[in-house]
Amino acid sequence: MHEELGDRKPSQFLRHLQGLAGPDISNDLLITIWTSRLPQNIQTVIAGQTAPTLELLADLADRVHEIAPPSLQVACTSTVSAHASTLENLTSEIAELRRQMRQLTTHSYRQLRPKSRGHPQGRSRSKSCTRSDSSYRKYPTCWYHSRYANKANKCVKPCDFKAENTPGSR
Repeated sequence: MHEELGDRKPSQFLRHLQGLAGPDISNDLLITIWTSRLPQNIQTVIAGQTAPTLELLADLADRVHEIAPPSLQVACTSTVSAHASTLENLTSEIAELRRQMRQLTTHSYRQLRPKSRGHPQGRSRSKSCTRSDSSYRKYPTCWYHSRYANKANKCVKPCDFKAENTPGSR
């Protein structure tokens, strides 16, 4: 049986427990269950009493309840600790998410970074390259002239391209 005092007076709560338990339960067991469900300040007063009947104990508990209602500090403390625990969990989850984001960002950066192809990064080829002798013997005309002929704007030396006699050519 798991009943709570709630908004009832201690004597009302005792009658409620008696109704649930029925006539077969002993008074000692009923007192034990009843007092364990009462607020701490009422339990302290009743523990020191040796009243002859259960009804006298219930009246005493009612008077204590009227004079000194139970304190709600315990409920607030457990709520604060529950919030603190939740806050700690959220903080650790955010830290873990930040770590994962850093890891993903680093991984993505490595994937997108251009790979070096035989020459060190930061150095580029010279724009004025000359062709090797073997390439010249095989193809005496540079790539630009073989591709664009008279319309070529560039030329890579050595090149044997001879421009046709067109107006303005040398």
